[in-house]
Amino acid sequence: AVRISVPDEIEEEKVLRVLKKAEETCLITNSLTATVTMTVDITRQ
Repeated sequence: AVRISVPDEIEEEKVLRVLKKAEETCLITNSLTATVTMTVDITRQ
C-alpha cells in the first residue's frame, strides 16, 4: 500500500497520475512476472 500526504490544494487526479507513472517506470515492478497491485491512501494536510 502506498500512503501519501499532500496539501489540500493538490488535485487528487494529479497525485494518482504521478503514482501511476512511478508504477509504470519502476524497474523492480517491471522485472517481476507476477501481477502487481498498488493500493493508494491519500491524506490531506
